[in-house]
Amino acid sequence: MAIPESFEGVRVTVMGLGLFGGGAGTARYLAREGARVTVTDLKTEADLAESVELLSGTPAELHLGGHDMADFTDAGVVVANPAVRPGSEFLAAARRAGVSVTTAAELAFRRCRELELPVIGVTGSNGKSTTTAMIGAMLSGRRPPAPEPLVGGNIGGSLLEELGSAKRGTPVVMELSSFQLHHLGAAGLSPHVAVVTNLAPNHIEWHGDVESYYRAKAEILRHQGEDDWAVLNLDDPESRRLDGVGRARRLGFSLERLAEGLEGTFLQRGFILLRTGGQAYSVAGADALRVPGQHNIATALAAAAAASAAGATRGDIARGLGEFRGLPDRMETIAFEGGVRYINDSVATTPESAAASLEALGAPGPVVILIAGGHDKGLDFSPLARAARGRVRAAALTGDAARRIADAMTAAAPAVALHYAEGVRRSTQLAAGLAREGETVLLSPGCSSYDEFRNYRDRAAAFRREVERLAADASRAGDAGDAGEAGGRDGAQTR
Repeated sequence: MAIPESFEGVRVTVMGLGLFGGGAGTARYLAREGARVTVTDLKTEADLAESVELLSGTPAELHLGGHDMADFTDAGVVVANPAVRPGSEFLAAARRAGVSVTTAAELAFRRCRELELPVIGVTGSNGKSTTTAMIGAMLSGRRPPAPEPLVGGNIGGSLLEELGSAKRGTPVVMELSSFQLHHLGAAGLSPHVAVVTNLAPNHIEWHGDVESYYRAKAEILRHQGEDDWAVLNLDDPESRRLDGVGRARRLGFSLERLAEGLEGTFLQRGFILLRTGGQAYSVAGADALRVPGQHNIATALAAAAAASAAGATRGDIARGLGEFRGLPDRMETIAFEGGVRYINDSVATTPESAAASLEALGAPGPVVILIAGGHDKGLDFSPLARAARGRVRAAALTGDAARRIADAMTAAAPAVALHYAEGVRRSTQLAAGLAREGETVLLSPGCSSYDEFRNYRDRAAAFRREVERLAADASRAGDAGDAGEAGGRDGAQTR
């Protein structure tokens, strides 16, 4: 069955309420469109309390703590959370019953087409959230005035609710995961501007193998036409393999080379260059960025190329670069305590992203106490171990991935002192005890959080709480020491 043009009176099942607001936003949108909405999730109401609260006042039935097959076979449309695997028995039963199965991302794409809103889609194994947000910054506050962008997708929240009030021509910047692209590809949908930041193995447990994961990522380009744009990472071999996919015009970005004849963005002598129409223009110095690291310069190059394709001027791009301050839970300094800096990088859920974070801290030097580990997705931890060499003095490892990380460290960074702790709280205590003045405690797990937490944000919150508790304990101990010294001095004076 095709997706109906109107949801008025249609029974719609939203499969997966989730924890980031996307499921709740989808349910609210569908209810406002006149659908009879049922929301179902394997998690219980207690597990999903925050998301359930977001549905307060929304006319939707909640079937939580398990799925009822009738919610799928008797519906008119099923909107599946993108993390639901394609082989789900419930989705298969819905399709056999002639029920349309779609996703919120597909609904958003279709609504953008109806409203003539250009979509800028961003995917990749690492850096896609920051790239998405940075493109949004470049497309905000443009001169002369233009519609303000909408930013969302996999980065969090639901775009569907915002699209109805968007003016024609409003750019919609969407982060797209491999899960979302798998479903969008089946629907024959690709964005007007597509960005691939990089590719490295990930989510193998969902896709089955690396090639299937890469094929899903390629869907962002596959259905583009000759009037669309594809932005590819020239420094990444796997991204370059996608050059023949789709029919879009190409833009490249590179930290290493100014490819002859290719348009795009490049780093040259510390400046970000934009080459278009056969001319190269300096946009801004790389030192204008407020987020550290070579990987963030690469992110800026990708964002600048995409924003240019979406209509931003060099001035818009330079202003966006200068104003962008980064995203929460990404190399976020949360405290200085006892001469030690504490950085929250909980969003680093792959070895490559954790390695990039270590490299962003600067040239090699044993200054980092690393907190790493979590749920083991079967990834190769050697990139993380290689980045640790010469940078990490000690590591506090946790979760079911701890032993495999330790093996990789032993092979590639044998000087790193390895320690084990149960959970992020105890790992933080251990790391704080190991750290010396002038060093950095870095939570950059290189793994997903699902062994201990609902998501990386909960992991970040636990890290913050423990750092705050340690700081409060140190302050109380200092106050007690001061009081003791004062008492001793007073006593000496009376004698």
